[in-house]
Amino acid sequence: DHACWHEVKRDFVTNIFRRVKQLVRPFGIKLAILTQLGAHTLLTSQVFSTHITYRFTTQWKKWIDENIADILILGDYEWPWDDVPIWEAKGMSWPKSTFPADVEWKPYTEYIGGRAQLYWFSSWLSAYAAHHAGASASSLAEAMQMRAQTLANTPVDGICLHEAMTFEQYPEAFSTIAEIRQ
Repeated sequence: DHACWHEVKRDFVTNIFRRVKQLVRPFGIKLAILTQLGAHTLLTSQVFSTHITYRFTTQWKKWIDENIADILILGDYEWPWDDVPIWEAKGMSWPKSTFPADVEWKPYTEYIGGRAQLYWFSSWLSAYAAHHAGASASSLAEAMQMRAQTLANTPVDGICLHEAMTFEQYPEAFSTIAEIRQ
C-alpha cells in the first residue's frame, strides 16, 4: 500500500524535525527546513525520475502550525526551465522558461502569515553561465539578478543560494551578489 507507506514516512520525517527543534530551542538556534514544492517530497536519484515509491507527503503546514520550522526553504533541485520527470510525478507544471518560485509563492506566504520566514532555493545558477539549453538568462550575473527580482516581486524573506560550483567556477559571483544585495 504505497499511499499508506508515504504517510508513514511523512510522520517519521516530521518527528525528526520536531525532535531537532526541541534540541536546538534552548540555544536560540533557528531551524530551517528545505522542502520541495507541492504535496510530496520525492526521494529520487539525481536523474529525478517519475518513480513515486520513494516519496513522502510533505507536512509543511504542520511544521508551521507547531512552530517546528523557523524558516521554510522552498524549491526543487531540477533545472527550472525544463519539463522534468519529478514535476510530472507530482502533477505540477509551469510555463516554459519560468522558475517555479515565480508562480508558486502565494499559498505558502498566505498560510505562513509571518509565523516563519520563507526563503526560495535559488535555481542552479551556474547552468545559466554554462548556457544550458532553455536557460532564460545569458550569464551568471543576469541569472542572479533574475532571482533577486523574484524575491522583490514576492513577499518572501530571502533566497537560499546553494551554489558551491558557481563560486568555484565563477569567482566574480561574490561581487555580483554584493551588487544585488545593494
